[in-house]
Amino acid sequence: MESRFISVYGTTKGGSGRIVAAINLSFALKNNLKRQDEKIALLDFDFSAPSVVPILVGMEGAPAKSVVSLGLMIDKLDSAVLPDFLLKHSSGVEILQGVGEGENSNKVTQSGIAAISNILKKTYSYIVLNTEKEFSEKLVMTFDLSNLILLIINPDVLSIHRAKIFLDEIVRLHYPVSLVKIVVNSFDTKGAISKSKIEEFLHQPVFFEIPYDKDVVITSINHGTPAVLSFPRSAFSKSINSLAELLIKNQEIYLEPAAVSKERIFDTSTFSKDGSYSDGKVAAVGADEKLKALKNTLQKKLLKEIDIKIFDSHMDENVQKEIREKVK
Repeated sequence: MESRFISVYGTTKGGSGRIVAAINLSFALKNNLKRQDEKIALLDFDFSAPSVVPILVGMEGAPAKSVVSLGLMIDKLDSAVLPDFLLKHSSGVEILQGVGEGENSNKVTQSGIAAISNILKKTYSYIVLNTEKEFSEKLVMTFDLSNLILLIINPDVLSIHRAKIFLDEIVRLHYPVSLVKIVVNSFDTKGAISKSKIEEFLHQPVFFEIPYDKDVVITSINHGTPAVLSFPRSAFSKSINSLAELLIKNQEIYLEPAAVSKERIFDTSTFSKDGSYSDGKVAAVGADEKLKALKNTLQKKLLKEIDIKIFDSHMDENVQKEIREKVK
């Protein structure tokens, strides 16, 4: 089976829903794979802050090399070197730690992200990516590599509005909307907006719902153990395992990155110095736009040649001006 890249993006407050979902999904995928030799990797590609993933999986004290240190030796990276950078959890899930304390995330380049991903897909059946919270060039590169994006939302007005903005940007960047599957977290919370209302507002179906299980989730976070391992019979864990089964059995939901990726030209004014997304002015240029730009360039060159050849000192200036206006 080909490797599957699953990006987990969230519009939940603080991003905790996204991180918890990505971690537990990784362990649930490992639990539900029929072949024990199939490998799962969890990549922390949130470059906005020091990684908390090792804390949440009980491996805070384990020696680890981060994605930043890996990015520094990208020219020497191969399938023999990469495993040394991954934390090996007792469950079998392997983890690439995100930004370490005091590290500069700008040292991780888009080409570095692509190189890491290309090596991992040769070995791992499923690769779950905990993404950044804001749009950036690195986030777009992550999406370019993805076969699926899980959009984690809460059933409240703010989260749903953020989800609408996210989906609008996905369209602006020329991704197929089918790449994104909506997952509603804590769908049964008191006062929650209903599934039908969410679908009506976002114009997209809800792919999956995760129940509210605050005590289990908070306890698992505080103990540094994924809930699917520490509370396997809880409603939350059963739900995450069901999601994992769904993702394994329904291979048709995955899109090939080649069918997703497009050449994108970024207006640098769109991004702040730290690479975060600001005002949504990203230009996604596909084949049609590139062809149009080429035609315009050729037309300008042709007009310049015509200008040299047919306009001479004997032609009336008003006639020259009229011809130029007509061929602009």
